Amino acid sequence: MHEYHFVEKITRQAEEAAKSHHARKVKSVVFAVGEGLGFAEESIRMYFEQITQGTILEGAPLTIRVKPFWLLCESCRISFPKQKSKFSCGRCGNEGKLSEGGKEFFIESLEIEE
Repeated sequence: MHEYHFVEKITRQAEEAAKSHHARKVKSVVFAVGEGLGFAEESIRMYFEQITQGTILEGAPLTIRVKPFWLLCESCRISFPKQKSKFSCGRCGNEGKLSEGGKEFFIESLEIEE
């Protein structure tokens, strides 16, 4: 349920962007979603479908591109994508610390019909 407000906000932004470009219809939408947010893809799609009813986004196919969760090794000073069930740096083996990478949620692209 916590996805709803995020999806609502970004969907409204997509609608405003499309209208500012004089779109008659939105043909496709791509959202970038960081895996660190823990959002369920099914929920994002369900809320998108509900929120877009009666708008120029209604019926537009939604693609979700998952952005990996990144960690920072304080020893090596490198960032690396988190591996499934692993938090260790591939270079030195030390545990990585949480970073901001993988917490994004934004419109990656919007295809419109003018």
